[in-house]
Amino acid sequence: MLSIKRLSMIATLIAISTATWAQNARVKDFRQTYLWDVTLSMKGQGKDQNGNKNPNIWEAVKKALIEDIQAIPDESTEIVIIPFQHKKLDMWKEQATEAGKAKLIKRIQDYTIPLEYTTPAGKKTTMTFLGPPLEYCIDNIFTEDKIDILKFMTDGVDEQDTVEPENKGNYKRVLSRWCDVAKSKDVYGFYIILNEAAQEGRIVLKEVNPCRFSDVSVKDTIDLRFVTLEPQANIAFNIRDDYQKPIKIKFTQSGTGNVPSGYKIHVTSWTNSYMQVDEVVTLKGNVAEINPKYLMTREEMDEILPTDRNEVIYFQAEAAEGMDMEPFSRTTVLSNPTSCELINKPEMTVKFHVR
Repeated sequence: MLSIKRLSMIATLIAISTATWAQNARVKDFRQTYLWDVTLSMKGQGKDQNGNKNPNIWEAVKKALIEDIQAIPDESTEIVIIPFQHKKLDMWKEQATEAGKAKLIKRIQDYTIPLEYTTPAGKKTTMTFLGPPLEYCIDNIFTEDKIDILKFMTDGVDEQDTVEPENKGNYKRVLSRWCDVAKSKDVYGFYIILNEAAQEGRIVLKEVNPCRFSDVSVKDTIDLRFVTLEPQANIAFNIRDDYQKPIKIKFTQSGTGNVPSGYKIHVTSWTNSYMQVDEVVTLKGNVAEINPKYLMTREEMDEILPTDRNEVIYFQAEAAEGMDMEPFSRTTVLSNPTSCELINKPEMTVKFHVR
């Protein structure tokens, strides 16, 4: 049997664990990162893969980038801009305040394309490598404390396969890492097609098909309406009245959108002696209705549960499998556990008698 001291220690550890969950699981701020292709093809130099002269889209893309930054509504959003060629060339960070936006916009307007790549013949030029700058973001920008939005802006074909045969397939390799990182760190990617030459990068994206990564045209409006669901912190379960009845967990909604119809939650129970839950349910009115598997009869629970205090068990909710794909991927479930008090005494009732 467990000693009183041991039980007290376990209760303390559970309390600390629950407090840690509550502290870590909160509504997150946003970070918008722009991977900005600054190769010579953006200014119309060179030819595309079909032999046609590249269009000069330099000023038009800068204008679109500036307008997108100006449209960010929340000053708590962090903005990161990474000009890239065959690698990350620079990085600028500011908050989305008027002053922060102004600093970034000036940098964009004043930016000149550097010649960073040296060919085997010693010529200075630019090259478009898609893998290295994307990997830089994965390893150095995205964090678990924010919702990260990546806008990958390029006009070119990935040239790394041709220029560096020893690194052939690097872009695919980096993309294959995306889904695990996107899920663990809450990241959403948008491959922004600036012209027809960028279609090849889109084809590779479709082949790998990572979750939370969409391709859009520079002319499209990107839907950035996100929803956060916070599970109910506490619920009560009276074994005398609620035994064999479904248990309902409510979710508080925040953010700029709505929970899509058909959104599913996976609810599990922490290990306990009374009931077990491992169920996928569809939210209805932001409520998850679960049907526990009871490990004791009502009579056994009545006999073993104290009457002078309430035993507590915990339920854990998370997005169900498949909720990382559209139209569900921009709905996030906070990892706060829900405590459930097991009440073993008659609930007080009030009766009115009318004469």
